[in-house]
Amino acid sequence: MARRQNKLVQNSYPKKLYHFVCEDKESAVHYLAGIKRKYAKHIVVNIEHSAKGTNATAVQKAAEATRDELQKDELFDDAGYEVISCFDKDKNDIADIKEILRKNNSAGSHMQTLYNSPCYEYWLILHFQATAAEYTSSKQCIKECMRLLKDKCGKNYQDEAKFKADTKIFDVLGDKLETAIKNAQSLTFEAPENTCTTAHTVFKEMEEYYQQKERQEQK
Repeated sequence: MARRQNKLVQNSYPKKLYHFVCEDKESAVHYLAGIKRKYAKHIVVNIEHSAKGTNATAVQKAAEATRDELQKDELFDDAGYEVISCFDKDKNDIADIKEILRKNNSAGSHMQTLYNSPCYEYWLILHFQATAAEYTSSKQCIKECMRLLKDKCGKNYQDEAKFKADTKIFDVLGDKLETAIKNAQSLTFEAPENTCTTAHTVFKEMEEYYQQKERQEQK
């Protein structure tokens, strides 16, 4: 009965669902919380920490389990739903990453991948500049991101831990989201082992869906 009632509620005002399953509990999660606020009018955004582990294959398994539950519930069938595996290069096997990217790119899978190499902070750098510079480590990328935030936004974080714990990071960078998408689109990402991101494909799709719903309302 509860499932039927929930479906009636969803059908009365259908919103598309984007369900993010993340490897971490801070950093990207705080950014996604801002994405959730930005699109709340037309999109349901769920964010969860992977309960099956934090490596790429574990995050993918958790995401697939969520996708399977959504298929059973049928709650978001009308508006649609996507489950997104969110992880960075870290120490993950490149072969595993490539396989996940391949699987989640399949039509009709209801799966996508939000992947950053070397780390999530590379996506933040793209809010300021279009660069595919090769970083020697995640720490180097994070240091560059913190420098840009200080120089461009006046955000002077005391250390990396303070930076990663900033729950308002989207408030700082949200108005540059379109720039980040355009910067990423202008670059050629040839291999997941190199500097790259897929974040722009997910967020561009969300923005286009949101704007479509806005236009429909205005008719």
